[in-house]
Amino acid sequence: MRTMWGKMENFTTNLLMRHRAPRLDAFRLHTGLTSVICRRDVDRWIRCAIEYCPVELEITVLLSVSYQPPKLFSCHLKRLVLSGVYLEHNFGEQLRSECRVLEDLVLWECRDFSGLHSDTLKKLVVHSCSSRVADKLVIRAPPLASLCLELPFYTYKNGVLLDTEKFLVEASDQLSRRGEAILLASGQPIQRDELGVEKF
Repeated sequence: MRTMWGKMENFTTNLLMRHRAPRLDAFRLHTGLTSVICRRDVDRWIRCAIEYCPVELEITVLLSVSYQPPKLFSCHLKRLVLSGVYLEHNFGEQLRSECRVLEDLVLWECRDFSGLHSDTLKKLVVHSCSSRVADKLVIRAPPLASLCLELPFYTYKNGVLLDTEKFLVEASDQLSRRGEAILLASGQPIQRDELGVEKF
C-alpha cells in the first residue's frame, strides 16, 4: 500500500509541479484517505491545483472518513463537485464571495452543509448531505434554473428554504415524510405534482 501510494504521490506531484499552462480546464481527484500522510498529500495537490485557477473542480473521498479539504475556491471556477467531504462552517458565504462565476454545484454526501448563497448559480444538486447543527437548509440563488434535492430523513427537520428569482426549468426532490420539507420559492409555496416534481 505504501509503495502504491508513494508512486501515486510522486506522479501527481510531478504532474502538478511541471504544469506550465496558466490555468487548468479541470482537476478531478478521487481518493481513499487511509493515513495522515495521505491527507497531507491530498491537501497539497488540491492547493496546488487551486493555484492554477481551474474552471472545473471535482473532489471525491471514497472511504467514509472525516476529511475537510483545504480552501477550494477560485475566481474562475464554473463547476464544483464535492463528494464525501466535510464542509467549512462558512462554506455557503465563501461560495458567494470567492466563486463569482460558479454556475454548477454538486454536493454528494457532504457533512456540515447548512446552506448557500450564490448570485451566479444556475444548477444545483444536493444528495444525501447533512448538518449536525442546522435544522433548516437555506438555499439563496436568484438565477437558479435546475435543482435536485435528495435528503436523509434525520436532517433539516424544519425543511428547506429556497429563495430564487427565476422559474425553475428542472426541479425534483426526494425528502423525508418525517420532516416534510417547507419549500419556498420567492416567498411563494411550491406545488408538487404526483411525481414529486416541483412546479413553479
